[in-house]
Amino acid sequence: TKDLKEFTIREATYIKGKLLNVLPKVSSKVVSIKIQETVNLLARFSKKRVVKEDDVLSLLLYHELLKEVANVIKR
Repeated sequence: TKDLKEFTIREATYIKGKLLNVLPKVSSKVVSIKIQETVNLLARFSKKRVVKEDDVLSLLLYHELLKEVANVIKR
């Protein structure tokens, strides 16, 4: 539905912004590259015509990634 599409775009934008904020704080070059690739994948959400179950699952996994990166940076 339209509401679900708007929600996924809003969440993808939120996660993308948060990952870009923590990117300079990451010391590992490998992790930095992986975060940048994740940001690139999140940018594709706005181009999707139909939101599928896999897209919602991906957003949940991206939220988990964001939590993990935040925990590592706090240490």
